[in-house]
Amino acid sequence: MVIDEKLLQASDRDAKKAKLNRSELVRLALREHLQRLQIQESEQRNQRGYNTLPQAGAIEEIRVGSRSDMDGHSTR
Repeated sequence: MVIDEKLLQASDRDAKKAKLNRSELVRLALREHLQRLQIQESEQRNQRGYNTLPQAGAIEEIRVGSRSDMDGHSTR
């Protein structure tokens, strides 16, 4: 793995402050990055799901309509 010299120096300083070695710091950073990606993907899936669901008013309209159809009456 090739790492820019300035980035390497900064990461070594931070690793020392955190009492970690460079490998531990890189592993930790990769884990955190992957967790952020998982959260982002989950939020995107949820958003797509919410976007495909009908609005609450439309659901109630469907309920009322189906009840009146069962009674033989129309509320429209």
